[in-house]
Amino acid sequence: MKEEFMQNLKTIYKKAIKENLLSVALKAQEMMAKCNGYFCIKNKSIQNITELETDDLQNMLNDIKNKLENST
Repeated sequence: MKEEFMQNLKTIYKKAIKENLLSVALKAQEMMAKCNGYFCIKNKSIQNITELETDDLQNMLNDIKNKLENST
């Protein structure tokens, strides 16, 4: 699941850059960083992304996809 999630984020990032949707591209980059365990801020405390459930990851991906769709 994580590999597919990361691939989807990369696709979203590339589309956003191509269409000059920099806020969406930045959000996708942020999500990739979170997935790599760099950071995740939840409820004003830092949480490791590996501790998140599959549903949480899917919700994050859906949020980014919605932003991309609404930006076009």
